[in-house]
Amino acid sequence: MSSKRSKTNYPGVYSREHDSRRHRGKPDICYDICYRLPGDRKLIWEKVGWASEKFSAAIAANVRAERIKQARIGKLPTEAAKLSLDQVFERFRTDYLEVSRKRPKDAVCIYRHRISPLLGDLPLGQISPVEVDRLKKSLAHLSAQSVKHTLTLLGQIFRQAQRWGLYEGEIPTTHVKTPQADNRRLRFLTRDEAGRLLEALAARSTDLWRMALLSLYTGMRAGEIFQLRWEHVNFTEGTLAILDGKGEQSRVAHMTRQVREMLEALPDKKRGHLVFPQLGTNTRRVSVSALFRTVTNSLGLNDGIPDRRDWIVFHSLRHTFASWLVQAGVPLYT
Repeated sequence: MSSKRSKTNYPGVYSREHDSRRHRGKPDICYDICYRLPGDRKLIWEKVGWASEKFSAAIAANVRAERIKQARIGKLPTEAAKLSLDQVFERFRTDYLEVSRKRPKDAVCIYRHRISPLLGDLPLGQISPVEVDRLKKSLAHLSAQSVKHTLTLLGQIFRQAQRWGLYEGEIPTTHVKTPQADNRRLRFLTRDEAGRLLEALAARSTDLWRMALLSLYTGMRAGEIFQLRWEHVNFTEGTLAILDGKGEQSRVAHMTRQVREMLEALPDKKRGHLVFPQLGTNTRRVSVSALFRTVTNSLGLNDGIPDRRDWIVFHSLRHTFASWLVQAGVPLYT
């Protein structure tokens, strides 16, 4: 990537071209800004973003103006003003997430992969709605629900920083419009589609086939399958105890013949051990293997379907379970 910066028509805004990356048939352009804080002769350089990420010289100029404004009107104590978002998040993780959340790893994953790369090095006082909008644009490839989770987490970090006296002023996510997510899935598998999917999964990964079969015939979510332990499996009663399900409600799932036979065939049914751990360990999985998408694509289950909400994903197995029960005359509430 080229390090040579060129002036733009906006004061303090520079551009530089990438040596190999292309955007719309031309070299991709990165926009940088430079400015000085009041009473400080040191020139600060900051990368704003790439043209391929929908940034422009005008947007960079707005970021620069916001930086200077924040520096002039900032009322934070000197030491607190120097704390970066990454530094504040570390305290947020240890003193808040790990104390008050059941699944802190999910929030940590969202922060480290989506928020930190763009905003982690910035002091809290320099993160304005302009930066939050920049973050939102960088997540355009994700679902509306994922973007909403990300912005919500960022707002929580700032609110907790306020309670700790590390931040004063308005929460920068307040005036950034959050995408309204509608992730409701209406499509479910036919008996033929389900049979073909299970057969294809069994040919590629016995482990993934087992989890898919369990979801299809019990309605269990992926996260509930990942945390299932052998003491939750009752072969005498033919039930599975699902603890701390979504909404923190525990419930019982009933084994079908297929589920019972699959579970009985598994080895090492030791109390305290996960039924479906990471292969070769006894640690909890965090996501469904990408092989599931590979198999559904190879079967053409999502061909010609423009709305992603109607694509077959692992959660579709749970929806299929419920839909089949309704077709069989089971009341919807049940």
